[in-house]
Amino acid sequence: MFYLVTGGAGSGKSEWAERLAGTLGNGPRLYVATMRVFDDEGRKRVERHRAMRAGRGFRTLEMGSRLKVREDYETILLEDVTNLVMNEYYDLYFARRGEAIPENALLNLSGQSFQEIHALRGRCRNLIAVMNEIRSDGRSYPGETEQILRVLSRVEMRLAAEADRLIEVVYGIPVAVGDGAGRRRG
Repeated sequence: MFYLVTGGAGSGKSEWAERLAGTLGNGPRLYVATMRVFDDEGRKRVERHRAMRAGRGFRTLEMGSRLKVREDYETILLEDVTNLVMNEYYDLYFARRGEAIPENALLNLSGQSFQEIHALRGRCRNLIAVMNEIRSDGRSYPGETEQILRVLSRVEMRLAAEADRLIEVVYGIPVAVGDGAGRRRG
């Protein structure tokens, strides 16, 4: 099964996804952490997440980009897609020394990010991918912020189309948005 779990910042999506992972069989579980830590706030967040999953039977791999999982697992929890895509975007941005990224490179980036996540599905029985809710404010943003949001939107739409279950977590409460590959409720 492929679960895409989304929600706003602080919505409880990570904790809910971790609890879900604990219900999906007894085989080995992998937690793929994608956050790159740059400051004390980031370190505190990572420590909070480590404490949340302590004793839940996860092996943890910290990979800020280029997901490479070589072993099979019952369940893989990817935390989170937004960080992964943004890390890869900034790797490209800084490699170009801050120059504008052409549209074809953005398309390649979204395709590459999708393929990396898609490859995780082949390494497990259950994949849970966590992603921040984006674009809900309906605004356009200048420059690189808009580029990042376009890339994230492309990845999110492709993942949602493939997900067996699409869940939005609101105030810690899971709300099923889809019930089968790309089919929305309602």
